[in-house]
Amino acid sequence: MLPLFHYFKRKELLCVLQKAFPRECEEDVAAVVNRLSLTKKGRDTLSYYTNKRLTAGEISYTLLTGERVTLPYRLYIDERRGDAEQGLSERQRFIYHALFSRSYDGYTREKHAKALITHHSPAWVIPYILELSGEYVKEILEAVYRRLSTVNTIPYRRVCALNFERTTRLHARMICYWNERYRYECYRYRDYIGKRLFAECFGYRKTGQKKIELYERKQQK
Repeated sequence: MLPLFHYFKRKELLCVLQKAFPRECEEDVAAVVNRLSLTKKGRDTLSYYTNKRLTAGEISYTLLTGERVTLPYRLYIDERRGDAEQGLSERQRFIYHALFSRSYDGYTREKHAKALITHHSPAWVIPYILELSGEYVKEILEAVYRRLSTVNTIPYRRVCALNFERTTRLHARMICYWNERYRYECYRYRDYIGKRLFAECFGYRKTGQKKIELYERKQQK
């Protein structure tokens, strides 16, 4: 494992990842990227392809502030260095967990998903949580649902409303994964954890829904 890649290649990756966070986080993103190492696949990709191929695609979101961010679909980064998180500020830790929530490895995504969702998580982490909610790994959906059940999800619903087309696609993808992978153990879709996550936490209850339900009935009383 290389400790870091060449400076000009690291700079290319940094330019991509800084777009995945609000502009106010640029220096913090740089501090985190300086601690990252690429996997072999990531190094090979960086050597022969563009930085877009390194991140295996990109996804755009509008934040509550109106600012646009572009998330990497997958990142080929390595967290074998056990001390990589030490010495980071609170904001940098959220950036660190957000980046690893886009990891190519499902176990890594699940681990960092749990660290992302707290009562004091910044609002810009919400797109990362939404992307995890369309995952094929049921354990990630369960972890997200457990964490979101303890926090105020109105900001999540508002981000879903601002990015309704993306939310619709994530919802459809979640249903496809249920049908292909989990229907034998959870035959009724209404009992599936993904359905409960989108309905109860994100205000998206059915395919073809026209808008996000910002408030549940019990919150309107």
